[in-house]
Amino acid sequence: MLFEIDCCKWMCVCSVQNDGDKDNIINTTYYPDLGYSYAYFPYYNTKGYLAPLVFVQFEVRRGALIQVWCKLWVSNIKHHKNDKAGSTHFELLVD
Repeated sequence: MLFEIDCCKWMCVCSVQNDGDKDNIINTTYYPDLGYSYAYFPYYNTKGYLAPLVFVQFEVRRGALIQVWCKLWVSNIKHHKNDKAGSTHFELLVD
């Protein structure tokens, strides 16, 4: 997926972790689709801070166990599979 990173926004992008799962995800929709404001950053661990919610809707083939990896694309986050910085991994199964 190609996208342009806005200087005033950060993005969440999800993809399959295994190439064999590419055919099992039909469509992915992000909410909000234009990214998130930097108003949520930097995070100072202050009382009352509310982290932004990230919504991703998947249209998938039924019966397939899909391993998904979602990453935050922000200029100060470096991604690495070993420490999962700026990302999350989960399995998705629709019966």
